[in-house]
Amino acid sequence: LYYSEVNINLNGGLGDVVAGQKGILVDSGFTEQMTAVRGDNCNIWLLLHTNSSNTFKAFKILPSGLDPIPVTSFFNTPFNDGYSCNYMVIAPARNKVASSTVTSGITMYDFDTGTGLFSNMQVIDTSGQGVGGGIAFSPSGNKLYYNLDNYLYQTDISSGSALTKTPIMSYYSCNQIKLGPDQKLYLPYFTGLLRINAPDLSYPACDLDPLANLLPLCTNTYPAISMPNV
Repeated sequence: LYYSEVNINLNGGLGDVVAGQKGILVDSGFTEQMTAVRGDNCNIWLLLHTNSSNTFKAFKILPSGLDPIPVTSFFNTPFNDGYSCNYMVIAPARNKVASSTVTSGITMYDFDTGTGLFSNMQVIDTSGQGVGGGIAFSPSGNKLYYNLDNYLYQTDISSGSALTKTPIMSYYSCNQIKLGPDQKLYLPYFTGLLRINAPDLSYPACDLDPLANLLPLCTNTYPAISMPNV
């Protein structure tokens, strides 16, 4: 993990890296998972996952800079997944974190934006180990969408227990699922971007549209190995 400090007033207002503050090493031994969330004390939490154990590290970023000593949350569960299709996302309410990894499948945690601590690990799905992929919360935080085992799934997490996954389409990809500013979900597909128009509703009312956003040939990011006739 490295960081650089940028001053937006440099370079005539275009911004530039501050001299001597480029590529500063903070820590090492992480997976691909990295995201950030607003904290409760005028801070940002930078969240990462280690690649040798089920451990999360939350680095506090304040107006004065980055605190190099992280808040650490350890879970005594098997984990050994360095660099393959790892994603971590924050629920819109900032109270939960979902994690997608190849060896551990889909897991979810409570997150405290005041302390930076993870707790209450919940296993959502482990059926597709080896084919993990993107993951996203719906706008309300009541639904969780993820790619696993060659399918796109929807799970209702509002009950907190007795979770039931629903396969909503055959889909193989390690690409991320993103919640747009229009409160719809987007993910790469053969011909462009697949869109879920009402992600808070249970399937099929969630209205999955694979033809919503067509893109010119060879401009999407869907894996070539899954493209027909390649």
